[in-house]
Amino acid sequence: MNAFNELYAEYTDAEKKQFMQAFIELIDIFPERREDGNWIRNIKFQFPVPVLRDGKEVVRIDGISLDKEQSDEHTVILEKFPTLETICLLSRV
Repeated sequence: MNAFNELYAEYTDAEKKQFMQAFIELIDIFPERREDGNWIRNIKFQFPVPVLRDGKEVVRIDGISLDKEQSDEHTVILEKFPTLETICLLSRV
């Protein structure tokens, strides 16, 4: 992971955008910033992302939702993840 961070830091903005587009299909935003400062409603991935717990895959998700009212069995509300697991999940994307 350390090598990735160093390599990613050297990317141009266009290369970073292209890299992220390989993983993220869609980012849905709220029309206006919410009280908590968040603009992002949902993030949909290009492919199912495995969620690991204790080193074992427990589910594959298609996206992450910050909108408590919009989720299904393939989109997880971000608040359901403990912080460390969220960081690990997102660092694998």
